[in-house]
Amino acid sequence: MSMSRQAIIAGFLVLVLGVIVLDAIGVGNGDERADTRAPSSSSAASGRPYNKVCLFNMECDLGQGILTVQEAHFTHHPDTDLDVSAGGFVAVEFTYEYTGSLGSVDVRRLPFVLEDGGGDLYEYDPSLTREYAMSRGLIMAYGDGDGGYGTVHYELSMPGAAVFVVPADLREDFTLHAVDVVNPGSGDAARIELTPEEEEQGPGGDRH
Repeated sequence: MSMSRQAIIAGFLVLVLGVIVLDAIGVGNGDERADTRAPSSSSAASGRPYNKVCLFNMECDLGQGILTVQEAHFTHHPDTDLDVSAGGFVAVEFTYEYTGSLGSVDVRRLPFVLEDGGGDLYEYDPSLTREYAMSRGLIMAYGDGDGGYGTVHYELSMPGAAVFVVPADLREDFTLHAVDVVNPGSGDAARIELTPEEEEQGPGGDRH
């Protein structure tokens, strides 16, 4: 990846982190929450947005947690009533094991970005992701009770998901860019090559 592409993706991820920061300001009651305020020296803003290449279905240590991307597939009819008929869907399923120093942490937003083969970037869709996760028992993405993504627990591998809305004709050359779920401003930043498969639908729309 050229430095210009790295700079573009870094800028996009900084915007994503900015949304996380604004979403977290003023939230201080209840359970511990992820420190999502990325300093200016963070990996996403320092010109080295992706310093680690991780492999599909293998553990990827991001600093305060271990991410393992286990599935990636196209799904055209997710379990949702939202009108998103103009695009297709790339669903990414993963586990995340928090290895930091707190017991439980509420995650406001996933610091994940999907890149296609043409260099276009996509954020995950929180509403589609929650509905998809609840239909499949991916409990990390059920929500934290206050509009956030979900909750992680110390040394417990939590299944989660991210659903991205992409142009319906895209079928290959996807890369997931990720920083640590709990503390995106520290640790390593990774890129994971994805080859989404077509999701098979059984009678009634069930996967098989």
